[in-house]
Amino acid sequence: MATTVNDAFSEFMKNSVNLDQDKTKTARSSRDNLLSNIKSFSGDDDFFLIDEPRCLKFGSFARNTKLRPLDDIDLMICIAGSDDRTYLHYYDGSYSITANSGDLLNGLNSPGTEYLNSIKVINRFISKLGNLNDYKKAEIHRNQEAATLRLKSYDWNFDIVPCFYCTGDFYLIPNGRGNWKKTDPRIDNSRISVINQKHNGHRL
Repeated sequence: MATTVNDAFSEFMKNSVNLDQDKTKTARSSRDNLLSNIKSFSGDDDFFLIDEPRCLKFGSFARNTKLRPLDDIDLMICIAGSDDRTYLHYYDGSYSITANSGDLLNGLNSPGTEYLNSIKVINRFISKLGNLNDYKKAEIHRNQEAATLRLKSYDWNFDIVPCFYCTGDFYLIPNGRGNWKKTDPRIDNSRISVINQKHNGHRL
């Protein structure tokens, strides 16, 4: 039983706020296993070529700022670019990506256009992930920006975001309406790391 305010706070953080260390270790192993499974699909006729070095673990779990409960883990899976892919930036902030020949053959373009439809890309991930044995359900996230994969054995889900790395040193991810939007979670990861170092790892 805690006898000081600091001890009581530490107990509260350990037992009620911070993630259980054993569960965290299991979740990281589960995440890495899923990432390996997705990479094994790379280049399949019904899937995409994956740019492995640019796939990202992001979100609060990756930044070690996730609080209880552990309910979701985020991954960005980077699709390799090609010479015939280009992107356009519109005034509303959205982006379009030119579909390559393989995308067009697989019907992943928006109807009547040459542009890659981000919702169709997510659905292709869902179709492929549904073949994995350790997971009970793959579906589109409610915001239509990710594929959500539900596990059979654990409480947490994976939110899998397809993305492209662009020459301007940023990523394009689905915007929920068929186009794409700009993001760079590496910036948040760096900021959190600096803050944690400044506060000796005790930031809440």
